[in-house]
Amino acid sequence: MAKKAHPTPEFKRGPGLSIKFSLAMVFVIVIVMCSVMLVISTLVRDTLLEQMRIKGMAVARGLANNAAEALVTMDRLLLAELVDKAAKQESSIRLAAVVDGQGVILSHTDYKKEGARYRRPRPQTQELNQEGNVYRYSLDNVESMEFSVPITLSHKTGRVAKRLGSAHVVYLLSPIKEAVAKTLEYIMIITACGIGLAMVMAVFLVGRITKPIRRLAQATEQVGRGNLDLRIPLTRRDELGQLAMDFNHMAANLKKAQAEMIIKERLQHEMKLAREIQAILVPQNAPQVSGYSIGMLYRSAEEVGGDYIDFMDMGKGVWGMAVADISGKGLPGGLVMAQTRSTLRAVAEKDPSPVSVLAHTNRKLCPELRPNMFVTISYMILEAPKHRVTIARAGHPAALIYRLKGRRCELSLTSGVAIGITGPDMFENLLLDKTISLERGDIMLLYTDGVDESCNAQRQLFGTKRIVDCLEACAHLKADQIVLKIDQAVNAFIQEAPQHDDMSIIVIKREQV
Repeated sequence: MAKKAHPTPEFKRGPGLSIKFSLAMVFVIVIVMCSVMLVISTLVRDTLLEQMRIKGMAVARGLANNAAEALVTMDRLLLAELVDKAAKQESSIRLAAVVDGQGVILSHTDYKKEGARYRRPRPQTQELNQEGNVYRYSLDNVESMEFSVPITLSHKTGRVAKRLGSAHVVYLLSPIKEAVAKTLEYIMIITACGIGLAMVMAVFLVGRITKPIRRLAQATEQVGRGNLDLRIPLTRRDELGQLAMDFNHMAANLKKAQAEMIIKERLQHEMKLAREIQAILVPQNAPQVSGYSIGMLYRSAEEVGGDYIDFMDMGKGVWGMAVADISGKGLPGGLVMAQTRSTLRAVAEKDPSPVSVLAHTNRKLCPELRPNMFVTISYMILEAPKHRVTIARAGHPAALIYRLKGRRCELSLTSGVAIGITGPDMFENLLLDKTISLERGDIMLLYTDGVDESCNAQRQLFGTKRIVDCLEACAHLKADQIVLKIDQAVNAFIQEAPQHDDMSIIVIKREQV
C-alpha cells in the first residue's frame, strides 16, 4: 500500500532580514539609550540631592553657629534676622527656624508658629550626618528635605559644654524633580534621533558610540559614589576622547578640591576654637576700683591675637595689671599669649613684686619659646588706697604718665629686656622696679606697639607724639572715654590702611573727687 504523501508546507514570507536587523538594532538602541537615560537621570538626581545635602547642611550649620550667641542672650530680633537671612540664601528653601532645647520654636520664617513646639510631618525618613540630621517627608503635599544641626555652646577646653537648641532648614525637592524631568526630556530627544540614525549605520554607531558612552556613564557613577581615583583610558582622538580627558581632569580636580576643603574646614574649626578660648582669656571689661576710672581696649589684627592684657584682683584695693605683646600673630601668638597668662597669674598671686613676677615668668617661658619668639611686657601693681603704682618693664613701650599739675606727659623709663631673649641672670640684672605716686587727676597709659606703630597709606607711623597730644587733649575725660579718643585718633590717621598688628591699651586715672 503506497504511503500517502504529506503536502509540503506553504512558505509564508515574513519580514525580511533587513527589516528584522533594523528592528533589532532599533530595539537595541532603544534599550541602550533608555539605560543611559536611567543611569544619567539617577546620577543627576543623586548628584543634585548630594549638592542639596551639602548646601543644606552648610546653611543649617551657619545658622546654628551664628545663632549660638543670640540664643544665649535671647536676642529675638537677631534670631529673626538670622533665620530670615538663612531662608533667603536659596530659592528652594521652604522655611528656616531656631528651636530651643525644649523643642519650642524661638524664631521661624512663619512668625505665627513662634512659641509652638516644632513638629515634623509623618511618615518621615531620617539620615544620620556627622554634623546633624537629615529628614525627608511630605510637607503640605510637597516632598521636602530638612536639615537639623544642634546649637551648642563650647567650653574653653574645646569640648561641647551645653546644647542650647537646634537650627532647622527645609528645602523643597521639586527643583530636583524638575531638573531630572528636563534631563529626561533632553535624553528622549537624543534617543529619537539615535533611533533614526540607527536605521542607517546601526552596527557602526553601536560599536563606536555605545561602548565609550557606557564606560563614561559607569565612570561618572563611580565618581558620584566617591571613587575620585578613577581614570578613563584615552583610546580615542575624537570628541569622546576629549570628553574622557575632560572627565579625568574633572576627577583629579574634584579630588584636589575635596582635600583642600577638608584641610580648610579643619583649620577654620581650629581657628574658631582658638578664638573662642582667647575670648574667655581676655578681659571683657576693665575693673571698678574705688577712686579711679579704668579703661581698656583689646583688638587683634587676625582672628587670634598675640597681645595680652590682664587685670588681677589682689584684694584690699590692690590690683595687678599686665600689658604684653608676643612676637607673632595668629595661632602661634595666641598660644604663647595663653601660656604667658597662665604663668604670670600663677606667680602674681603669691609675689607682690613686679620684678620678681617677671623674673619668674622669664625663667619658666624662656626655655619653651622658639628662638624667633619673645614677649615684651609691662607689669604693675596698683595700690589704690596708697595711690601709687609699682611697675616693671621687660622690653615693652614705656608707660605714659599725665600730671594734672603740669598738664603734660612724662615717660616711665624703667629698664628691662623682653622675655625669651636672655637667660635668667642677665634678664634679672637688667630688670628694675619703679614706684610712681598718682595725684588727683593724674593718668597712666600703657599700650602695645600696635598703637604707636600703626601706619597710614603713606607708610607713616602714628608715633608716640600723637599719643601724647591726644592724651593731653582729652585728660579731663573718664578713662574709658580717653581710650575711645585714642582709638578714634588712630583710626582717623590710618583711614583705610589695613591693621597689621594687634592693639591693646590700659588707661588708669585717679579721679579728682
